Amino acid sequence: MTVMTMFRDGWEYLSEIDDLAGRDYRVLHRLLSKLDYENWISVAQETIAEELNLKQPDVNKSITRLTKHRIIQREKDPIDKRRWRYRLNANLGWKGDAIQWRKHQEDNSKIIRLPVRI
Repeated sequence: MTVMTMFRDGWEYLSEIDDLAGRDYRVLHRLLSKLDYENWISVAQETIAEELNLKQPDVNKSITRLTKHRIIQREKDPIDKRRWRYRLNANLGWKGDAIQWRKHQEDNSKIIRLPVRI
């Protein structure tokens, strides 16, 4: 069974970000609805725009802000270099088993550190 776990510190981090708009959270929640094993999200921005009745440039701006705040990471799809794929920060939540999460956290090259809030 695959489980989705969300972490309290991550939710607190999200609640303290001042410059995210309602649209940004809508895009984030739609991305989370597409979350796959080990936090990968494969969906086109055009699809998100259509599903949320937004313009694609607005979705791109939201994704840029989510990336800036280290909520998600964005990278070229290894199979189709014309497309992007996304990954939820594993410090916010994890879809998969605890062993894989621990391995992910132990691999320092994969960790997206959240800024420390004071």
